[in-house]
Amino acid sequence: MSKRIVIVSDTHDYLDNFVTDQIAKFRPHVLFHNGDVEKPETLQLYASLSPEFYAVKGDHDILPLSHKAIRIIDGVRIGQIHGDRPKYKERISEIANNSLFRGKYYYWNRFAQDALINFDEQIDVLLTGHLHVPFMCWIGNTFVINPGAIAVNGRSHHLSVPTLAILDIYKNGIEATIFALEKGRAPIPLPVSNQGPVPGWQQMIRQKAIWQTPVSSNNSATA
Repeated sequence: MSKRIVIVSDTHDYLDNFVTDQIAKFRPHVLFHNGDVEKPETLQLYASLSPEFYAVKGDHDILPLSHKAIRIIDGVRIGQIHGDRPKYKERISEIANNSLFRGKYYYWNRFAQDALINFDEQIDVLLTGHLHVPFMCWIGNTFVINPGAIAVNGRSHHLSVPTLAILDIYKNGIEATIFALEKGRAPIPLPVSNQGPVPGWQQMIRQKAIWQTPVSSNNSATA
């Protein structure tokens, strides 16, 4: 039997019933939020959507949350952090809407590498946020997932629709998928790479990431 994890990030307090209904329909065993919730009421709402809920602090949060955490779910060591990038890149992206960095291999992987440096222990999966752009990539033996932004009302920025990630843990590995949430349609599997959404993602081609390394039965949690 698999364990289903829903991963969201960057709510920025823009959340409606459509998004929460979609999360509930995935029937998560565990829900992760990777930062920038902003209000405690929103945090409590997320906590009601899953038997287990874990959140870390983003750069817009004043909530009493940890900067990073490691959780061991069915033997898979999952690191969670919001992530950040140099201030000059933040400023440039505000001016140029990320056009100088979009699609650049070094940009996405450098962000993920910088996030991974925060963890002294080996982790199998790294969850990040901050960029509002979904991507998945490998860094060494660590698989990185950024679910994009779950915010509505245009706060998802680059894709104009909320996105989230699903991580299914099986006995012999994991499977990860990014979904775009558009009202009036079923969740759309979104093919992504280490450079963000790939051209033609509207064709609904499913991208899978299979981690074949055997996992143990250890199921504890550390912060």
